[in-house]
Amino acid sequence: EITSLNTWYLEMLNSVNQGVFVFDNNSRLKKINSTGLAILQTFMPQIYDANSLYQAPVELVFPYTVFGSWAKQFAQATSAKLSTFMGNMYVGTEAAERIYNVRLSRTTENTEMGTDLIITLDDITAQKESEQRIFELQKLADQGLLVSSISHELRNYLELILGGVEIAQLSLKKSDSDK
Repeated sequence: EITSLNTWYLEMLNSVNQGVFVFDNNSRLKKINSTGLAILQTFMPQIYDANSLYQAPVELVFPYTVFGSWAKQFAQATSAKLSTFMGNMYVGTEAAERIYNVRLSRTTENTEMGTDLIITLDDITAQKESEQRIFELQKLADQGLLVSSISHELRNYLELILGGVEIAQLSLKKSDSDK
């Protein structure tokens, strides 16, 4: 029965689009879903399966050389007993660069071993890239409006000058040099 519950639990975790990492009270990895494993494999291709990470501490799951100070920030948030920590965090290597929305929370059930720590990673790289493109397009649109406004004002002055030149040409044709 426990085996079937564990299988059901892992199937539930695997159905989630975000990377899910469940750590026990001692900050050792208990469960990881397939998306979480894929995230880790993106930056650390030497990881072949989730079993190699079982009972690994947060510092080994999110090593400093790849994830920077993520593990340290997780430890600070959990030591402060914060129930939820949210933020966008960047990770980049030669292989890939990604931005994740990171959520950190504790389970609500408090057993004799404490509560589990749940870390979810949601890849928002495409969203941030789209926002950057929209920002750049907005800047180009603003520049276009500025150029259009300046060219309109210049055209008004040029029309005045051209009108004066036409009047001068007509006057010269009529042999009216005084005008």
